[in-house]
Amino acid sequence: MPVLFAHDSAVQLYRAEASEGGRIQNGVFLRVLPWILLVPLLYLILEGATSFLVPGKAGYGGLEQDAVFLQGESVPLAMRLVTAAVWMICAFAVLTRFRAIIMLAWEMKGVSALSLLTLISSIWSAEPALTFLKSLLLVSGTLFAFYFCEKFTPNEQMEILLILGAVVLVASVIVSLTMPQIGLDIEGAWRGIFNHKNKLGRATMLLLPPILSWRASGAMRIVRLPVFLLALLVIFETQSRTAWIITIVYLGFHVMLRASSRIPKRDLVTLSLFAGGSGAFMLYLFLSNFSAITHILGKDPTMSGRTEIWRAAISSGLKQPMLGFGFGAFWRGVQGESLNVFLTTGFALWQGHNAYLDIWLDLGFVGLGLFAITFFAACRDAYLCLVPNRPREFDWYLGTIFITVCLGMTQGQLMYPNSLAVLLYFISCTGIRRLRLQLNREMDASLARNIYIPAQEDIARGFA
Repeated sequence: MPVLFAHDSAVQLYRAEASEGGRIQNGVFLRVLPWILLVPLLYLILEGATSFLVPGKAGYGGLEQDAVFLQGESVPLAMRLVTAAVWMICAFAVLTRFRAIIMLAWEMKGVSALSLLTLISSIWSAEPALTFLKSLLLVSGTLFAFYFCEKFTPNEQMEILLILGAVVLVASVIVSLTMPQIGLDIEGAWRGIFNHKNKLGRATMLLLPPILSWRASGAMRIVRLPVFLLALLVIFETQSRTAWIITIVYLGFHVMLRASSRIPKRDLVTLSLFAGGSGAFMLYLFLSNFSAITHILGKDPTMSGRTEIWRAAISSGLKQPMLGFGFGAFWRGVQGESLNVFLTTGFALWQGHNAYLDIWLDLGFVGLGLFAITFFAACRDAYLCLVPNRPREFDWYLGTIFITVCLGMTQGQLMYPNSLAVLLYFISCTGIRRLRLQLNREMDASLARNIYIPAQEDIARGFA
């Protein structure tokens, strides 16, 4: 009983600190800084590219994409300038809280080591200059993610991401409906302001956890539902079967998380075992009937040629299995080792359609092991945070990690230098660690008070 009371007290104290000074009640966008940060966040969620630079039929799998692939066209000068401006904003933001960020980076050793490994891989990279440039961007992005955690409270972070989602979704709907030559991908699927339908689907899914977990107040409460419904519409119109499946699974996962917040800690273990067993059984059924399920979804058992791509990429990766080819140095079009994959499969590729495969190809088993360390550390922290009435940001952190891991199975380039996806993963790992430490401190303080006060009373009675 004292332990359960301590957990409840810890949660209440954490909420009191988070809302200190009315930061939850006052909208974060009443300040200028969040509006400025929307610029780099928009750039990162687009992954440094936009549909306005790519014709509608040049999406992955289109004939024009093959021509672009073979020609090896460079990034336009305008986008290079935008990239430079974005990273200058991020660098300035990091410098304003550099000391605190370095301390946080030391605390998050797994995330920091994974990020620094990309930079170190320049030593053995097949393309050292390219690896150095890309890894420098990723390290800068990691520091920006730490800045985001240091500067804003979890609820403010979710509010910023919700407004970002509203901007992206509304713009994508308008572009898809009014400018189909730009906003539609192959087969008429929506891609909006993104350069591919799968990127629109991935970005929208990663915005669902903060949208659902954000603690709104006042008039802002009416914003969440329309943005959520718009997100579901956009995911449906991308025609991405992967996005459909993961969205349905995530929504079920989110409902379970919210329900578990009202269940005592001792019952959560039983519920977790039941959920894990049910998930394993459902996965078994899915794999056992994989061919039939893919046909129902309008796909083939090779998952649009992914299995063939994976076999060819693994054959190439086995040439340098421990350290990989260097960060960003494997998928280089018709240059380097990716040429062998192209000659084997006939697919014009810039990624392996599996995030873990791409990490292995770039950073070998060492990099894949470091990523696994960050994931299992986050799972351990999440388990320790499973207490009744826990803060809602827990659902955001765990939901983001859940979606990221699921997406990584069929979509590559998680460790991409200009991507918000990897930064959201790092932010979630950091946030869930800090939440766990905070709850532990408050629980210890509550236990100390519960033990100390009765002891003092006994001593007083003895003197009396």
